[in-house]
Parts: sequence; structure tokens; C-alpha cells
Amino acid sequence: VIVVDEFKIKDVLRVFELFLIFSPTIFLFPILIWREDTRELLNTIFIWCIQKAGPTFIKLGQWASTRPDLFPPKTCSMLSILHSNVNPEPFYHVKKQIEESIGLPISEIFTEFISKPIGCGCVAQVYKGVLKLNDDVNKKGQVVAIKVLRHDIREAFERDLRLMRSFVKGLKMAIPWMKWLEITEAVDLFSNHMTNQLDLRVEGNNLKRFRYNFGLLDGDGDDNDVHLF
Repeated sequence: VIVVDEFKIKDVLRVFELFLIFSPTIFLFPILIWREDTRELLNTIFIWCIQKAGPTFIKLGQWASTRPDLFPPKTCSMLSILHSNVNPEPFYHVKKQIEESIGLPISEIFTEFISKPIGCGCVAQVYKGVLKLNDDVNKKGQVVAIKVLRHDIREAFERDLRLMRSFVKGLKMAIPWMKWLEITEAVDLFSNHMTNQLDLRVEGNNLKRFRYNFGLLDGDGDDNDVHLF
């Protein structure tokens, strides 16, 4: 019961937070929607709100921008702005995630680990490091790319998705004709997309499949360049 109550409190606080974030779009929409130049301003405000709402909504916007089969082309074009780079997460979160995942201090896993990311997304960050190898051939180690999920991204996604589903359900109850729109299906598609993104093993296995298809694996079919933890 305590866990359920805690979830409810967090959900209520998140709803209040999202309302404050999106309030500029909500209140300015009836004012700015009527003219082309003011619509551009409204779009800019809306994109800013999405960015402030966090990784789930940024990823939703990115995903929607690639689905012209579900959304109008102008909407997809507007949301494509969200594909730009985002700010990196503090390195202490990254270090903690790696060490908890592998069960060893980062100094025992890598001979070198560059703390500045070479790529940042709203779901994960990519770093460059030199992996320690226990063989006499590669004493200097192996240069690798390390992809690490952002701190608490799974919890944030599950919470926001739960609120999205509740919002869509309430919208359909309040506006009956909304059931003819495939909003629930769109949320389900996005949920499946994010579930795969949050499981980095899926990406690792895809990399192995790619290397296998292009003949980049060694003779026994093992891929020594893709490590899954």
C-alpha cells in the first residue's frame, strides 16, 4: 500500500509539473493560432515546453517527427528540431551506472575512460574508453565506445507513459469522437519503440547482426568487438 501511495503522490506531482511546463502553450494557443507568423512563435514555445518536460517527451517528439503516416507533415517537420544534441548528464551518475552494472570499479575495467561524452541523447550517452584485455596480444587494451542510459530514465519513462495512457483514456471519455483517432495505438507504438531503446542489449545484438551480415566477424562467428553487460 505504501508503494502504491508513493506512486500516486509522484504521479500527482508530475501532472502538476507538466501543467506548469506546458501552460505557456495552453494559454497562448487560442491567441497565436490564427496567423502564420504567430503560429511560428507558438511552435517555438511548444518545442521549448517539450524540451523542458524531459526525455520521455523529447523522445516522443523525435519519434513523432519520423511518422508522417500518423501525423501531418508540418508537425513532423516542426518536431524534427528535437533531434539536436542535448546537454550531458553529470559523470558521477554514469560512473555509478557502469560500476553497478559490471560490479567492478571503473579503473579495473578500463585503462582509460574519457569522461566527456562523444555523443549525447535524451535516453543515453556515448563515451570513449580503452577496455582492459587479459591477453598478451593486446596489452594496450581495446578502444571501445560505451553507451550508458541516463540516470533513472526507466522510472521516468514508465511514469510518463502511465500518465499518457490515463490522459488519453480521460480524453476519450470526455470527447467521444476522439475514439475514432488512433491515439491509443500511437501511444502503444511509442511504448514499444521506447522499450527497445531502453534495452541496450537490443542495440548490441543488432550491431552483432550487422557485423555478421557484412562479414566482419572472426572465423568462429564470435563478435569480440561488441560487449554486452
